Amino acid sequence: MREVLSSLLGVPAVILLAGGMGIVVVTLLSRLRGRPGRQPIRWAHLVFGVGLTGAGTLLLQLDIALLGVH
Repeated sequence: MREVLSSLLGVPAVILLAGGMGIVVVTLLSRLRGRPGRQPIRWAHLVFGVGLTGAGTLLLQLDIALLGVH
């Protein structure tokens, strides 16, 4: 039962972490390596990516604090 509860918190945490870090990297790369004729991704996306990464980190810490490390 403990593993099921841990997966209910751990899987969304990893999805948030991966998605957030991906958005951060893509935003930074679009700013650093801009293409002529194309607008770079807005800075608001960087903030969104950092927020998703933070939410994933907090959810993962909650999983570890409540259910422990396997």
